[in-house]
Amino acid sequence: YEISACLVGSEMCIRDRALFVRKEEMEKRFRIGIVLLLVGLLGLLLRKVAGFPLWIGDSLWAAVLYLALRFCWPKTALKKIALLALVISLLDEFSQLIRWHWLVSFRLTTLGYLLLGQGFQWADLLAYAFGIACLFLIDSYLSKKG
Repeated sequence: YEISACLVGSEMCIRDRALFVRKEEMEKRFRIGIVLLLVGLLGLLLRKVAGFPLWIGDSLWAAVLYLALRFCWPKTALKKIALLALVISLLDEFSQLIRWHWLVSFRLTTLGYLLLGQGFQWADLLAYAFGIACLFLIDSYLSKKG
């Protein structure tokens, strides 16, 4: 005996709406995930290009952070995602002033270097803001467009 056999009218609409919303959310997450991977790969590839401006890599790092937050919380307002990404970026950059032995050791690893960076630089703060602002504007435009 199925529960759906007992549902009538608006109850069936509520049930079907929940399935549609989950499918729509999964499709949105999939698209965000693809862009996240592409931007992340681009950032990693650009690290290998000699003479490429480092600030672009920092901007892409912040863009990846924005996309990762969007992937985790696709329904959250874009302004909140952008603000959270900026706060995390700032905390990350200022954490580079901390010289705890275990943290410095982690930063010397490839993963630690990619996630946390090395050496505080004021210019990085601008690069992070630029990357997040670009993604926010693109995301806002595409969200309004449908």
